[in-house]
Amino acid sequence: MTSRSSPRLNAQWCRHQQVSREADCTFDHNFCHWKIEDRTADKPDSDTWHLPRDNRLIKDHTFNADGGGFAYLFSFRSKKESRISSPKLAENTPYCLSFWFSEIYEDEDAELSIARVREGEEEVVVWNIKQKELTDPPVSDQSPKWRYAQVLLESQPSEYQVVIHGKVYDSSWALDDITFFPDRTNCKLLPRKVQPVRDDA
Repeated sequence: MTSRSSPRLNAQWCRHQQVSREADCTFDHNFCHWKIEDRTADKPDSDTWHLPRDNRLIKDHTFNADGGGFAYLFSFRSKKESRISSPKLAENTPYCLSFWFSEIYEDEDAELSIARVREGEEEVVVWNIKQKELTDPPVSDQSPKWRYAQVLLESQPSEYQVVIHGKVYDSSWALDDITFFPDRTNCKLLPRKVQPVRDDA
């Protein structure tokens, strides 16, 4: 006997796939559907998340190539913070969010976090790392490494967004290959040094 899915379930599955594809980004040419929240006309791009030009700091993760694309937040002895926000994610669907990040130059004040944002509610931080906690391998000015990260985003009753918040003082954060896997609940919190924050609000 052949089982048939209802048109409603098929439509829901297609929507979840479309939403996750819109939120995925390799940063090869632009920020895809992500938005830089703190960019203004009188603020230079270098003060926010941006795509580096003539990159020689680290090979991009997607193609392992010089000059490849990734999101980049840099500061030299001045405190900078910047946020990028995802397109809206579907309600009633858990996601496994995976991405690659790298720290470039040692900086005890550098911090990277991910928050869930639902309209009319306070942000809920679901993932947070301080650079000084990265020890496997240790941070190196000479050879920055891409590190794999993932976090489970619990199902929510309404649409929401994800915000990635970077803080630097005398260093850089790099981000690449953001991917959302709908309905994947086997999603271990990584890396091991990440602050365990429950997303059950």
